[in-house]
Amino acid sequence: MIEDILAASPLPSDSPLIAPSTRPLASVPAAVGSTPALPVPSDSPDLRSHEWYLNRELSWLEFNARVLAEADSEAVPVLERLKFHAIVSGNLDEFFMVRVAGLKQQLTGEVDEMGPDGMTVNEQLAAISSRVHALIATQSRSLAILLPKLADAGILFVRPADLSTESLAELDARFHNEVFPILTPIAIDPGHPFPQVRNKSLNLGVMFTREGTSEQGFGVVQVPSMLPRLLAVGGVHTRGQTPATRAFVLLEDLVARHVSTIFPDARIKGLYVFRVTRNFDIEVDEEEAEDLLQSIQQELRKRERGNAVRLEVSGDPPPGSLAKLVKALKLDPDKDVYAVGGLPNLADFMGISREDMRPLRDEPFMPHAVPPLRDAGDVFAVLREQDVLLHHPYESFDAVVDMVWRAADDPDVLAIKQTLYRAGGDSPIVKALVRAAENGKQVTAIVELKARFDEESNIVWARMLEQAGALVVYGVLHLKTHAKCLLIVRREKGKLRRYAHVSTGNYNPTTARLYTDLSLFTARADICEDVSSLFNLLTGYSAPPRWNKLDVAPRGLHERVLGLIAREAQHARAGRPARIVAKMNALVDQPVIDRFLEHGRAFHFANGGKDEVYIASADWMPRNFHRRVEAMIPIEDPLIRARLIEILQLQIDDDVKNWTLRRDGTYERVVPKPGAVPLRSQARFIEMTRDRVKIFEAAAPSARFHHNDSFSSDRTKAEGKGADARRRRREGHLKK
Repeated sequence: MIEDILAASPLPSDSPLIAPSTRPLASVPAAVGSTPALPVPSDSPDLRSHEWYLNRELSWLEFNARVLAEADSEAVPVLERLKFHAIVSGNLDEFFMVRVAGLKQQLTGEVDEMGPDGMTVNEQLAAISSRVHALIATQSRSLAILLPKLADAGILFVRPADLSTESLAELDARFHNEVFPILTPIAIDPGHPFPQVRNKSLNLGVMFTREGTSEQGFGVVQVPSMLPRLLAVGGVHTRGQTPATRAFVLLEDLVARHVSTIFPDARIKGLYVFRVTRNFDIEVDEEEAEDLLQSIQQELRKRERGNAVRLEVSGDPPPGSLAKLVKALKLDPDKDVYAVGGLPNLADFMGISREDMRPLRDEPFMPHAVPPLRDAGDVFAVLREQDVLLHHPYESFDAVVDMVWRAADDPDVLAIKQTLYRAGGDSPIVKALVRAAENGKQVTAIVELKARFDEESNIVWARMLEQAGALVVYGVLHLKTHAKCLLIVRREKGKLRRYAHVSTGNYNPTTARLYTDLSLFTARADICEDVSSLFNLLTGYSAPPRWNKLDVAPRGLHERVLGLIAREAQHARAGRPARIVAKMNALVDQPVIDRFLEHGRAFHFANGGKDEVYIASADWMPRNFHRRVEAMIPIEDPLIRARLIEILQLQIDDDVKNWTLRRDGTYERVVPKPGAVPLRSQARFIEMTRDRVKIFEAAAPSARFHHNDSFSSDRTKAEGKGADARRRRREGHLKK
């Protein structure tokens, strides 16, 4: 971002036709599309110097180190600590599949450009390897402390040999009936070259000799990924001899127990578990692709065969065997091989949870339906009177889902338009759009097929929507559509009226319970006109001559943010109130690490005492400004604006889960001042939401939303009674 401030320039003439905002920035005498000029004192530091910048990849690894610190914290319940270990492992998988793979591709293409931090690609790869090796060692030590605590709490991971005779017999029978028929052992020799092991799959490396020869052979057995890895077993007791609440044997340990059955004519000399991570990115030439969906499908089939970028090993592989494996995968034995102590692939342990384990988890929390949308008979009437902000996951995402379903069934709704970036698996949002299309409404869905790791599910949704009669568009050539917008067009009093929903997060009910995000419902004509123009741009490349309120990437948003920063600097130099609070995923890493992933993007500019607040889909990164379609929206309602300023300040003041960035790129945990009452922002947001609901419920008879419009009281009552019926229809549709 800082590099952008220094070197911003208009995009080339063949860039997509998205016009920048024509609204002037107060106190900034700069032309739209140019970088606002700042007076630079003669003694200012050289901001192009490498010493001012931290490497992006190493900074991300420090974020993962902070997640690991939560896994190591005695203040965190033991099952939540295991969850954080799983998150660390899953994060590293994606990091290697995308970021490290990208660096290795640069080497293959003989591209070794230096970033603003001054590190070459080789230097970055070496530094990454060193830091990840240290992180894995820390994680192994942390697990060695955590596993006995889990065992004391009744959750054990045991070896087959630790089981009773009866339990072991049951487990062996399960192997012969359910596992062995699936296995395909492969002996590596000139007639059987090294297999193309699947990305992230667990495999057994087996060393053996055959009858009549001393030559050591090597075989591979892939642990079936379609079977559960954690096999529940009974008859296990804790160290205190109390029955275990839950006990598991790992599938790879069961397969290893029967390796002599798998290689019956061999003498087993040793075995170990290994796991390969591959380049999982896809490349599609959009200009050459006649059918983008089909082209992406073809690339997805190839993805499992991407180049190896990391090898994890667990156990004690002989040096000769490991050397052969490294050579077959074309990896560096020093930089690319990671010895994993304890349990490999901890991401598989994310799902160990059950209600009877509640004391081992965080305090239970359910998102709340909040006023004024809660129990509203006519949501559209509410939005005609006021904007509504939702703070997820504290405030329920069901309000968004219900809005789409309401629109799908409302005879007065004529059109629904929505962007879909990561809709998730069994998406109620998509199924509501399908229902709307089946009901004869004009449904437009902007489905981003290039959303990394969600390509396959997005292809499924695109086809389902097309079959229902919806207009499905895959976005703008060479850009990812990352903006999160919903537009509903409704006939009221013989005229058309638009309603919009703009969010910082995806239309995904699952992540809406795990990520913190902000979303805004509004019926403001100027904002709704902009959202409508954004959809027209995405479907027809028809950019409006000007934007009323929205700032849209890849043209106007970059210049707008630079202008806001420059304006704040001028306020500061003039002695006026000046402050920038920017909450996002990337410029720096998330400072707050807690039970919910901080995902929302919100920005507060003091503006000389005239506060301005924005929410956006975009981080402050070159990819968001120049290679994605993004939207930033100003908060016009003064009460909502004040509420967002409070939310941002509470996160700044958090002295329980916050971290401070040091000059060297490492982080230091913030601790409460002596005598101060500790503030944990996410816990405070839960309390605030509960208090808000209690106040509403206490005043329920008089707090219902009243309105005066053309809708009759009979219609309003029918809307209220229809809410349950609409929910039943929705649930019935989801079960199909």
